[in-house]
Amino acid sequence: MVKTRSGLGLALVQLILALSVSFLDAAGKESAGLNYRSHGADWPGLCQSGEKQSPVGVTTKDLKPYAKPEYAPNLETLGVAGDITFLLTTVLPHVEVEWERLTEPARATLAATKDGDIFAPLRGDVDADELKRVAFEPAQFHFHTPSENSLDGNLFDGIIHVVNFVKDGESEMCDSIKASGGLGCPVVVSIFLKEDERVEACPLSLLSSVNVAATGEPNPSDYLIRSAGKENGVKFFGHFDLDSILPSDGKIAIWEGSLTTAPCTEGVFWIQFLTPADVSFPEIMQLRNTLAYAAGSDCKSIKNGQCFPQRFPSNNRMTQPLNGRVVRTADVYSEAKKATSL
Repeated sequence: MVKTRSGLGLALVQLILALSVSFLDAAGKESAGLNYRSHGADWPGLCQSGEKQSPVGVTTKDLKPYAKPEYAPNLETLGVAGDITFLLTTVLPHVEVEWERLTEPARATLAATKDGDIFAPLRGDVDADELKRVAFEPAQFHFHTPSENSLDGNLFDGIIHVVNFVKDGESEMCDSIKASGGLGCPVVVSIFLKEDERVEACPLSLLSSVNVAATGEPNPSDYLIRSAGKENGVKFFGHFDLDSILPSDGKIAIWEGSLTTAPCTEGVFWIQFLTPADVSFPEIMQLRNTLAYAAGSDCKSIKNGQCFPQRFPSNNRMTQPLNGRVVRTADVYSEAKKATSL
C-alpha cells in the first residue's frame, strides 16, 4: 500500500493495475502506431526537435531555490474526485483514472505574471509586485513503469502523473493557447513509486478508499475491463480524495517541460515530488502484466482473453536533456501559506 500524505493509503492501486491501460486523449492521433520498445527514441516531430522536453533527470545538488518563496506553487489540496471511471485503450498504453467532476474543489495555484505567464517565475526574471496567482485543477491521473523522470541518475519502479490544467479565465496566455487549438497549460504533479518488500499488497477493494454505496461484498472480477474505450470503462459512483496519493514530504522539483507521450507538446509545468511513495512488488508486477497482456485492437491476436504476442511491458520515455533549463526546488506544503501573500 502506498504511504500517503493523508495516511488513508492507496488501496485502489492494485485494482486499478488489474483494470486498465490508457493514454492522455489529447495526444491519441499522433501516437497511433507508436510504441515504447525504444522508449520514445523513434518518435517523430517535436519529440525529436524540441528543446524543452520531458521527462528529465533531476539532480539534487543542482536544484535551485526560487528567488522568493512566494514564487513557488501552492498545493493546498487537489480536491475530491467523484464518479470515477477506469479506461482501457491501447495507444501508448497507460493505466489511467478519470472522473466526471470534483465533488470538493482543488485549491492549488501557480505564480504568474499579470498576463498569466506561469513560467516567468521559474526563470526568475520577474518582480514580485507584477505577479498574481492562477488556479489549476486535476483532470486525470495515470501510471508509468518504470518511472520516466529520474532522481540522481536512478529510475524508480513506477510513477504517477496527475494531469492538471490551469483553469479557464485564470491566465490570458493559457486561454490564448487553448483558443488556438492547443491544450491550454497542463500542470503535471508527479509522484515516484518505489517497491518496498515491507509493504503488503493492497486488497482488491476499491470500497475501502472510495466511499461507494453498495450492498454486500463486490466480486473483483466483476470490475475487470475487457474492451478498450471509455464506453467500455468501469464507473464507480463515489468519491476519492486525490490528496491520498501525495507523499507526506512536500519537497519538490519544478521545471518547464513537455508531455512525455507523442506529440511531446511543450509548455507543460512540471511538479515532481522528491520523496517516493512505497508500493508492493505484486502491485508493480500487476501493472507490468496489464501493460503486456491486456486485450486491445492493437493486438495481432487474442488468446484466452489476452494480447498475443504480448506488448512491451514498460511504458516510460527516456530522459531528455535540460538544454540549460533551470530546475527549481521548494517545499510545496510549507510554502503554501506563504504563497497566499501575493
